[in-house]
Amino acid sequence: MRSRAVNNGQSRRDDNELSNDIEEAEIKSSSSSRRYDSVGENSSQKWMIAMLCLGIFFGVFLSLSIHDKSQAMMKGSIEGLHRNVKNAYIAHNVARKEYLRSYREAYLESILANSTEEEEKEVSSGCQNMPVRTGYDKYGIQVNNSWFHHIHIAKTAGSTMNKRLARRYHGVCGNKYTSCIEPLEHPKDDRAPEFGTELPEFDSLHKDWSFGSMTQKGFHDCTLVSFERDWNAWVEQVLPDHNFHANATKVMLLPCRDPLEHFFSQCNHNNNHNHNKHNATKIFANVTSCEEGINKCGLVAVGRFNIKMIQSWDKVVLFKHSAFDSVFSLLDNHIPLRKFLLESKFDPSTNDKRKPENEKLSKMCSKEKLAEALRKKWGYYNFCDKLRGSLTVLDVGMNGTVAVVEPARVY
Repeated sequence: MRSRAVNNGQSRRDDNELSNDIEEAEIKSSSSSRRYDSVGENSSQKWMIAMLCLGIFFGVFLSLSIHDKSQAMMKGSIEGLHRNVKNAYIAHNVARKEYLRSYREAYLESILANSTEEEEKEVSSGCQNMPVRTGYDKYGIQVNNSWFHHIHIAKTAGSTMNKRLARRYHGVCGNKYTSCIEPLEHPKDDRAPEFGTELPEFDSLHKDWSFGSMTQKGFHDCTLVSFERDWNAWVEQVLPDHNFHANATKVMLLPCRDPLEHFFSQCNHNNNHNHNKHNATKIFANVTSCEEGINKCGLVAVGRFNIKMIQSWDKVVLFKHSAFDSVFSLLDNHIPLRKFLLESKFDPSTNDKRKPENEKLSKMCSKEKLAEALRKKWGYYNFCDKLRGSLTVLDVGMNGTVAVVEPARVY
């Protein structure tokens, strides 16, 4: 019994201890559960803060990325627009050039077509005024291989001829005017000084175009030469030892003037340079012969022509001294025209205008007698008697004999 009681007591104690252990375990478990809940709540809050910060970071990053992308897109769009405009401009220029090229071709074709039609009309109508560009012209002068020389006879409008030639053609070399140094406009009071000889300022500015300089260098780039020199200078300095002109047709251009008109012009020229001492009226009032009057009044630069010089040329063109258009109609077939023809508004002057009251003759010397005396005095006048009309072309033989070439003669 006692053992049972003891066992029962022991059992109750065990149950109480077990109950106490369970309560203590529950308390600990409850305490641990609250602790773990507190820790979980703290962790959740930290996680939420971290996520918030991360969200803010990504938001800022995305916003910056979007801003950079938008700027890049804007920059790219501007550059693209610039490229498009540039490409459009280039395409426009190409199209414009192509249009101009096509326009020029069409324009040239129309000109050629019109020229062909005009040539056909002229040939069919028997009119053949178009210049021949190969072979010989109707005077037997080579079209593409001729060399012209203007013999500047004093008081035959030589300065005017030289100027008009230089302002119309390429390659005119003259002591008064040269093609490559012609100004666009020229002064009205043009006195036509001789380069390199008359005025000091021209000696430094145009000495390369003086006769001496051109003789040393050669006249190889001159299609036409015009100089005031004696006849032997032409024969000895201009024409010889130029191999590039060896096979060219050498053509002399010789101006001719009525003997009486020419004489009075020379007398007036001398009168201007000698202070009224050479007044023809006063001179012929006190002479006993025409020859005496000629000597007192004076001829100018008779050394520029001598019949001996004729045989140095193949052809001689005689022309009336003022018949510029007749000479141009001949030269247009042989000398290249300037790209832009320069106007010749004013002719150069070398002396004052003539006065009729200063050109009266006496009974001792009539006009007929004076003309005859002039022909005897200077062979130039006899040679110019071969002139027919305003222009005549002569053939020169090996011995210096000449024959008139009829304009209808074609070689």
